[in-house]
Amino acid sequence: MVIRRFHSFSSWIESGMNMKSWILLLLAVHAASASALASHTYVSSAGDDLNPCTSTQPCRTFAMAINVTANSGTITAVDEASFGSVTIGKPLTINAGGRVAALMASSGSVITIKTMGAEDLVVLRGLSIDGLNAATSGIRVVAVGKLVIERCTIQNVAGHGIDFESSTNPSHLLVSDSTIAYNVDPSGVSSGVYDAAPYGSAVLDRVRVAGNNIGVQVRAARLSIRDSTISGNVQANVKLVAANVSQIDIDDSLIADSVAGVGIFSQGIVANVYVSNSTITGNSQGLSTLIGSIYSFGNNRLFGNTTDGAFTAKMPLD
Repeated sequence: MVIRRFHSFSSWIESGMNMKSWILLLLAVHAASASALASHTYVSSAGDDLNPCTSTQPCRTFAMAINVTANSGTITAVDEASFGSVTIGKPLTINAGGRVAALMASSGSVITIKTMGAEDLVVLRGLSIDGLNAATSGIRVVAVGKLVIERCTIQNVAGHGIDFESSTNPSHLLVSDSTIAYNVDPSGVSSGVYDAAPYGSAVLDRVRVAGNNIGVQVRAARLSIRDSTISGNVQANVKLVAANVSQIDIDDSLIADSVAGVGIFSQGIVANVYVSNSTITGNSQGLSTLIGSIYSFGNNRLFGNTTDGAFTAKMPLD
């Protein structure tokens, strides 16, 4: 066998490997690499990150499973354990499979999401996300097309539980059947849900947000709260502060027990909160505005606050 040495890329090509062949080789290598990614991978407390992340040979961490999971694939937890912190850079689903699959971090973000496409969908299902009273965010969203959070718990973060600041245009957040609690920053600025996505819209459906510095805070775009309990948050349960047109819609929800703070606060000429069929009670101040507006559809219950405050105006029910 004769091994030839080539002193430059050009001499290698001249030896018989023309540019077309070289490109075809690169494409073949790329295709082989892509085909190695799996549509469904697994993690386990007994797994090993040297494994291929299959159901019979699971990985130990979600981070490793992400590396070998194809776009729009699914990662499933086989049993209950802590599977580390992760950065998600592709569309995929992380599924606890009905088990207590925990993600923990003592610094930075427990989960960071930064995907490239406006159509990218990330789903987080059944996860327990814990910041160990030290992480700066539970879920930090830098960019995503759509993020769906189902049946998750986000707690003990020394910052925002969900920090939704996606730069993608448009971007969407849906949180359902989840609890976001006890996310407390010593400086007092953290929120259970912080929405500052300039091109975003968000929905909280059947969500409990409790014991944070601020429950739900919106700084941009639009957020809807439905069939939820926002209670016991220190500074405010729901807070809208907007320099640009922004809106919060609250329907069939309980806004309660901010004993030293505000039930609903609106600040900004273009900051509008619309409330229907909801109860605002047990707060130091039920409603408060600073230039902003809080509108009622006439079917709310505003009572039992130290100071109830008043709605800006009544909207007609169509």
